Amino acid sequence: MDALIASGKLIRESRAVYALGQLAIWVPGGDRAGIKELKDLAGTHVRFVAVAQPELAPYGQATIDAIKAAGIWEAVQPKIVYANNISTAKQLAQSGNADAAFTAYSLVLHEGGNILKVDPKLYHPIEQALAIVAASPRMEQANQFRAFILGNQGRSILSKNGYLLP
Repeated sequence: MDALIASGKLIRESRAVYALGQLAIWVPGGDRAGIKELKDLAGTHVRFVAVAQPELAPYGQATIDAIKAAGIWEAVQPKIVYANNISTAKQLAQSGNADAAFTAYSLVLHEGGNILKVDPKLYHPIEQALAIVAASPRMEQANQFRAFILGNQGRSILSKNGYLLP
């Protein structure tokens, strides 16, 4: 987004962080793998953990940061199966090809199984930002939508759907 602002494609003054993503561990089979907290991923009963590529996805980088900050990198790193994004990581767990997946809390909020929110102190904030396209033919509507997202009603919707508010 910052590169698009620098190139003039987005309006600098319209940029705003509207939410912070929450990293979660999703275990679709419930308690089958015995994963009740982050450190349980280091256990021998966990074979594979799906993670989005950290070079491609902010949630993937947050996952690596959290695992390292928790002090379990050496034990968990050999179990990691990388996916192109968090949705694919979720699919790997859903299909049984991974025991658990790191994904966005908003993606699994209404799913079955165990959902464990990862302590946000273990990773850098996952900023969800918006900005208005400079050449938008609907500037008034874009500004109205921005105001809605940043307003009380938009913030309430985001909060109910798994996002932290800045």
